Amino acid sequence: MLPHPIIILGPALPEERSIIAERGFIPTVSTLEEAQDFGRLVSDEVGRDQLSRSIPEWDAWAFRKPMPWRFSNRSSALPNIKVHSISTHLPVSNEDAEYTRDELQRFGRDVKQLRAEVPGDYKAHVLQSAGVLAFNEPIFDIVRAGIVLYGISPLPEFQKLLKPVMTWKTRIALVRDMPKGSSISYGRTFITPRKMRIATLSAGYADGYPRHLSNRDAAVLVRGQRCHCSAA
Repeated sequence: MLPHPIIILGPALPEERSIIAERGFIPTVSTLEEAQDFGRLVSDEVGRDQLSRSIPEWDAWAFRKPMPWRFSNRSSALPNIKVHSISTHLPVSNEDAEYTRDELQRFGRDVKQLRAEVPGDYKAHVLQSAGVLAFNEPIFDIVRAGIVLYGISPLPEFQKLLKPVMTWKTRIALVRDMPKGSSISYGRTFITPRKMRIATLSAGYADGYPRHLSNRDAAVLVRGQRCHCSAA
C-alpha cells in the first residue's frame, strides 16, 4: 500500500482497475457499475478500498440533472468500498466568475444534503489552481492545486504573487548573417525584413517546444537580452 493517499482524477479503463485496487490508489468513479467492479476486485486481504466520487453532471453541462443520490447511497453500501471523497470540476473558473460562484454555491448545497442523507467522514473537493486563488470561500476539505505549483497563475492578476520554478536553458549552435527575404523555420513563419543575424539554438520541436509558437512573440534571453524566437 502507498504511504500517502493518491487520488486518480481521470477515469480508469476496465483493464486498469485491478492494478489500481492492488496498489492502493484512490480511483475516481462516475457510475455505480465502476464502483461495483472495484468492489469485486478488492479481496479480504487487501482490505477496504477507497473511492473518490466524481459528479459528471457538474462538468460543462451546467448541472442539468439532479445529483444522483441513489448512486451515492448504493455505492457507500457496497462490500469492500469506502467513499473517500466527492468532487466536481470548475470548467470556466479563469473565464466566467459569475458562473463559477454559482456552481460553487450549488455544489456546497449538494454536499450538505449528501452528508445528511449518507453519513460518513468522506471529503469534498473542487478548487483547482484558479479556484484556490480567486474562489476560496468555501474551501471545502481538499484543494487540487496544479499549475500554481509551477509558479504560473491561470489568472493574470495573481501572477505577481508567484514565481515560475522552471528555467529552460540551451546553447547557441550556429550564428549566420541572413539577407533580406530569407525564410526561417518550419512553415516559413518568419521572413527577414532586412539583413539580420540569426542564431540557431540546440533545442526546439524535438525537445517539446511547440511549433505553433513560431513567430508568435515567443522570445529567449541571450546573455540577458530578449531576442525573438521561432520554432525549428
